[in-house]
Amino acid sequence: MVIELKDRLNIISYRCPTPYVKGFTELSTGGVVASLYSLKSSHKLNWICYDIMNSSETNNGLSIKRIKIDRELNEMYYGKYCNSYIWPLFHYISNVEFFDQKYWLAYKKANEIMAEAISKTLNKQELIIINDYHLSLLPQMLKEKGYHKISFFWHIPWINYEYVSRLPNLNDIVKGILGSDIIGFHTKEFRDNFIETARYFSIEISESKLKNIKNVPIGLNTKLYELNKSLKGNSEMNKQVQGLKRKGSKVIGSISRLDMTKGIIQKIQAMDYLLDRHKDLIGKIVLIMVVSPSRTSIKEYSDLKKEIDRAVGNVNSKFRTLDWSPILYIYRRISQAELVSIMKNSDIFLITPIKDGLNLVPEEYLLLNDTGIPIISKFAGISNYLNLVPKVNPYDPMEISETIFNIINEDKKEIKRKNLEMTKIVKSLDIFNWLNNMIL
Repeated sequence: MVIELKDRLNIISYRCPTPYVKGFTELSTGGVVASLYSLKSSHKLNWICYDIMNSSETNNGLSIKRIKIDRELNEMYYGKYCNSYIWPLFHYISNVEFFDQKYWLAYKKANEIMAEAISKTLNKQELIIINDYHLSLLPQMLKEKGYHKISFFWHIPWINYEYVSRLPNLNDIVKGILGSDIIGFHTKEFRDNFIETARYFSIEISESKLKNIKNVPIGLNTKLYELNKSLKGNSEMNKQVQGLKRKGSKVIGSISRLDMTKGIIQKIQAMDYLLDRHKDLIGKIVLIMVVSPSRTSIKEYSDLKKEIDRAVGNVNSKFRTLDWSPILYIYRRISQAELVSIMKNSDIFLITPIKDGLNLVPEEYLLLNDTGIPIISKFAGISNYLNLVPKVNPYDPMEISETIFNIINEDKKEIKRKNLEMTKIVKSLDIFNWLNNMIL
């Protein structure tokens, strides 16, 4: 249900919905940006975010205020503290030997800059929704400035306190988040882990505050996807994918950012196992694997790109025939029209991150395709809600491969039944359900 707001809704995030390029309207990478951006169709939306320049613009029902962040500060704050400390750690990846306090000070400084910018822009009565781990200190900073309609949503996993407590200043992050009037997580597990972390640091949470710490998954604007379903998609991509299907190939779709948490290498290994164990599928199945470039200036990400390139090359050279290769690898950002083409024409969609806060890709797929089925990681938050979808251990490529094989041989009517039931759930968890829970 679309709720009516008398006042504008202020979205605060590190990333802007569109890049600072004149005339460029393509959305920034990520399902969360797309979901929040879609609220402009029914609400007066004001977005405050970091960028390379200070600017203000209003276009097509959306106001964007870009706050300039110094390049050196951004590298220490975003490149180091956010992406080398918080992001890996909260996905059970420990890749640092020690934590340098200068990066914490940069993180704190960036949150202070955003708080100061907001105080000069928004009045104390306005609705504010702060998004994600980049700005976890901001709620308390705004509270101290007199704001009292503050919501905060943590979009990535909040894992067990025994693991994340190794992060110095984590108690300050918890206190910062608790400055919010409403706090949201994608799942009950993440909510409970956050509360346990607060207790670990002996941080008291009142009963009234506990009631406003919620587990509510962000969703999609399902009406927009229903419109997309009627679109033809991208003509070139349609031609490519439908050409594979005409040759008799089953098509497996996959799209993810370049990231070590997305299980990309494991998907490639799963195709290797599948074709090794079921040689009758050679020439009859194709994985269309889209990887969107991300954080390529960080060594771990550029190394991952090289590893993916090698792995794809190995599998393709091992199994290819004169007119067929098992993996169609696309390394670039694709358009919404191209995404529609791939999702509408895929018999299976593979979403197997090693850990994920939610992951909206299965929802997108179900809204665009009424005959296929996604395979999802049991460690993605969305697995808590889609009970009929096959769930796999993303660390086990053999299990992934056998799940693919089983779906290929499953009755089409049964797949369609599961698809219909899961689509109903997706529609019940739309972006307006999330918004209704996240505002006072």
